[in-house]
Amino acid sequence: PTGVDPSEEQWQAILEVMTRRKLLPFFDMAYQGFASGDLDQDAYSLRLFAKQPGMELLLAQSYAKNMGLYGERCGAISVLARTAEGAA
Repeated sequence: PTGVDPSEEQWQAILEVMTRRKLLPFFDMAYQGFASGDLDQDAYSLRLFAKQPGMELLLAQSYAKNMGLYGERCGAISVLARTAEGAA
């Protein structure tokens, strides 16, 4: 959610809805560590979803600000898939 910082309880509710509706989560972590000041805390929602059995998800990360690579436009997209075929 843009401009929203859900609580851990709200993330759990979001997870339940997405699981029930079989939606594919797409996380955009452009500023990991900047929201709370803690890299681990800012990854809570991602880890919550990733540990769910059978969960697949997409993660986009920008390293421009987090790693001081201003203007470099570097980052990554990660895929968590249930099978090798699903990741291909």
